[in-house]
Amino acid sequence: MEIQKYIYNYDYKAVNTVIGSSTMVLCLYPIVKSYLHLNYENFNLLPKHKQYYVVKNLIKSSMLLILCGITVPTIIIPVYTNGMWSNYWCHRLGILYTTNDFMGLLLVDKLPKTTQNHHKITTILCIISLGIDFQTSTLGQMLFVYTIASASSYLVNFYLGARLLYKENKLQIVKKQARNIYFVSCVVNWGWHIVWCVRNYNLLYIQHLIYFLFLTFIIKDDLILLGWLNK
Repeated sequence: MEIQKYIYNYDYKAVNTVIGSSTMVLCLYPIVKSYLHLNYENFNLLPKHKQYYVVKNLIKSSMLLILCGITVPTIIIPVYTNGMWSNYWCHRLGILYTTNDFMGLLLVDKLPKTTQNHHKITTILCIISLGIDFQTSTLGQMLFVYTIASASSYLVNFYLGARLLYKENKLQIVKKQARNIYFVSCVVNWGWHIVWCVRNYNLLYIQHLIYFLFLTFIIKDDLILLGWLNK
């Protein structure tokens, strides 16, 4: 019965957003690549897969910044003031968050294995989330918290891409700021999840355990990246 309800309530119309955002990212790749080719000498010295890695991270950084801005009036304020969760915006902003990860898997060669796992998990969770009612689902609300916390670290993706365009010492301040923001984001994110579980342990079901299992792959990638940024 629950499966039938999930299938019936699935946001099939969001497929249009998937197609639109994927097409947008696909079109942005050659545009950003061409701009970097014309303006950054170091970019032209990189092997092809590294060039696409730079492009991927710069696009993702911009998209996450935009996502954070859109989320405030469409989700955060309505939830804070009225306790109302918009499935429309949760589903579509989740797609916006995931699109770059999914396209990165298709377009960027030689991504680290942990990054590939991270992108695969976010894609799977996004697909699942399109059938979730965020107003009533604690799992959906957990997913939103993790998504917006990750999106707030957009400076990390900017640094990952930009560091290959400049000499290392030119971006030390950006690296430290990215590390600090990322660390705070992870602590708040993981802390919120732990506190929620302690306070609401009686609401935990098999789907929550599966969600936490998925998160282990994402957290592993987060820890590796934090350690790297701290060097």
